Amino acid sequence: MSKHLQKFSSFQSFQKEQQASNRLLYVYRNSVYDLTDFADRHPGGRAALNIYKGRDLENIFFNSSIHKHSTHALQVLQQYKCGIIEIKQQSSIFNSKSTNFTTSFVSKKPQIQNDTKTQPIKKTPLKSQSVKPKPSHNEDRLNQSMNNLNQSMTSSVKSHFLHIPSQMEIIQLQKQKQKQLIQTWKQTEIDELKRQQAEVLKLQQEKNQMKDDRKVQSEIISTQKKSISPFYQAWLDKKKNQLNETSTNNILPSYLTQSNRQDDESTFQNDTQNYQQKLSQSVIIQKQQKKVNPYYEEWKRKQAQKEHQNIQEQLQQSIIMEENESQLSGQPSSVNNSFQRSFSLISQRTIVQEDPHLYVPVFSPKFISPLKAKFYHPISNLNLKQILSNNNQMQNPIFNAAKAALTKQLKIEDPILMYKHFLKSPFLCSNEMLKKETHQELFNKIIFLGGFHERRNCGVIIKEMIANCFRQYRNFEPALDISNLVQLFLTLSNVLLYDDKLICFILNQLKSKQDQIQIKQLQSISHCLYKLGIKDQFWPELMHKNVIICSQVFGIQDLVQHIHIASNQVLLSDFQEEKLFQLLEILQNKFMSSKKHIYLSKFQYQFTQLMFNLYPELIMQKYDYPQCNKDNKYRAFFDYFCKDYQICRMLLDRKENNMTVDYFENDNFPNLIRTKDDVIEKKISSFESNIEQLIKKLNLKYKYQQKVAIYEIDFFVEDKFLINCNGPTHFIQNLDKEVLRKSPNWLMQQRHLKQLDNYQIIDLDFQIWDQYDTSDKYTKEFKKLLNLM
Repeated sequence: MSKHLQKFSSFQSFQKEQQASNRLLYVYRNSVYDLTDFADRHPGGRAALNIYKGRDLENIFFNSSIHKHSTHALQVLQQYKCGIIEIKQQSSIFNSKSTNFTTSFVSKKPQIQNDTKTQPIKKTPLKSQSVKPKPSHNEDRLNQSMNNLNQSMTSSVKSHFLHIPSQMEIIQLQKQKQKQLIQTWKQTEIDELKRQQAEVLKLQQEKNQMKDDRKVQSEIISTQKKSISPFYQAWLDKKKNQLNETSTNNILPSYLTQSNRQDDESTFQNDTQNYQQKLSQSVIIQKQQKKVNPYYEEWKRKQAQKEHQNIQEQLQQSIIMEENESQLSGQPSSVNNSFQRSFSLISQRTIVQEDPHLYVPVFSPKFISPLKAKFYHPISNLNLKQILSNNNQMQNPIFNAAKAALTKQLKIEDPILMYKHFLKSPFLCSNEMLKKETHQELFNKIIFLGGFHERRNCGVIIKEMIANCFRQYRNFEPALDISNLVQLFLTLSNVLLYDDKLICFILNQLKSKQDQIQIKQLQSISHCLYKLGIKDQFWPELMHKNVIICSQVFGIQDLVQHIHIASNQVLLSDFQEEKLFQLLEILQNKFMSSKKHIYLSKFQYQFTQLMFNLYPELIMQKYDYPQCNKDNKYRAFFDYFCKDYQICRMLLDRKENNMTVDYFENDNFPNLIRTKDDVIEKKISSFESNIEQLIKKLNLKYKYQQKVAIYEIDFFVEDKFLINCNGPTHFIQNLDKEVLRKSPNWLMQQRHLKQLDNYQIIDLDFQIWDQYDTSDKYTKEFKKLLNLM
């Protein structure tokens, strides 16, 4: 059945109708279409439809720079036709009112039909009470032909024009396009092989030609008369005379002297042959030295390439070491931007033979199908002394200065042994000892203890030692430069310590020097404010402005770290959502303009957590086929981030305890996965050991350090309960050990785990459980939480 079409007298009346209603109306060739029901199925989303709402799509619909549609899209559009715009000529042309013109035009039609039956068609002007325009002969013919065409057009013809392709036809078209792409790809591969084969044949011909030239030269030299040295000629004459004397004056029998003569003759012949060969070779060499040997030049070029490649490998190894150190210290890397998506494949000598048990499918930018990347362990292939020297060089200079001062004071060169020495000797950070030290000595202890990665394996002990140092240091308030202030702020955030006096002292000095602060230092400041839960609008605003201005030189990994913080602040209502959209657009452009990437372990966690913040529905889904909800406000960016999210989730699933996995995309085949031992040891704390004993006492089935999504849960009990033991390192405390608030990172993890409906999450906070001093109270409270009462 044909649906009723609404008629609009003009385009202005159509626009009034659009403004008065909430529908999505569009005009295309004087036809009105209502796409309100089609908005959710539009490939570009509802946002693209809202931009051109109420407009004429004549110059938009098939404009490839604005709108990318297939040829059958117009047929789909005809389903939503809801009206037409009547084309009326302006009254100024006819010097009369438009109403008079229309009435006269309608009244004229029956007269024409009657006349055609009895007599030939004649154009007679109609009389009217008012002055009416006289329609032209061409206009009458045009209207008559259009009416005849509408009447003669059957339903079958209309259905032919409004044909909507079926799903099978769409699939066939897609298969045809894929076949064409495969054929073009095969043709390019064949052309490349032919080109390489032609180069090989050309080199072989040149090599054969050089051999022929050498043979000709040797023949020419052999035919020439050789000049004999006078010294050699005198030696030959002497030999002949000796032979003659022995033959005439020898009194021994002939059978005794025959063998000696033969030996002398053979040695004589050998000497002459050797001399002639050397002489001919010397002449050949003299002639060849005048020409340039292409094989020698090629060998020299390859040697230079090898030396250049070795230098590049050393630079890449040093950059990788800096990336590792930046992950441990919590600071952005200084060469992260230049290293982002320009990593070239490390020499094949560093790749271990592929292990069939370690096959990992990864998505490569050059191939449609998944690849099997190779694993390698860089520590076993690199020089250990070189690694240690690079490790010392790539750390920040403030940490190096503090470490060097403590090494000189304690006479311990190894930083790990020095750190353990502090743990074994807690009196070094006691109040009595610290009162005797200067502010520089206190500063060295704070920077070393709070900046070295070994702090993550020490728990509460190191946090208390650093708090004692800060308690003494805040009495001095020395004037520091920007880098020292930022490093001091980073130490507070690393151990989650908050002190109003210290933070005001740091921020006030930084604010007075804000013109000299670099963007990397700004990023560290904003990171510290987020980790300590400090709400300050000045520094986030300054950081956002600098990111927008320096978006071209800002690296992807640093940008993801900043957006990761911004997305958490939006969920905590501490950041404007409009600014987050601006940052996501910059990240989208970065991904679109880049083909290769480096997925370090730190980036994998941050990007996956960012995707969980933007798209919470991904937590419950498998990463093989991720889907975004239609009503998600960040849906427009999902297709650009999906591939990198899949790779990060895949690598995090491969990650095991005490192991980190890094992935490098390359132009060459294969892509590379690097596995290494994690510097953070998984040690069970005293709080966790108490809970484990309690679970064993109740005879409950459990698993320790169970991975759920991307997080490692302390105890997975009875396949139902997720128990987290939150010690002091999960809370922000003041210098007097009072708990102020929970860490924002811990709140983010809790928010992500709550999306898992099939588990019950139980958080055990240390300050609450310390109140239960007996095992009976422990057991009773634990049973209540697990519904075992």
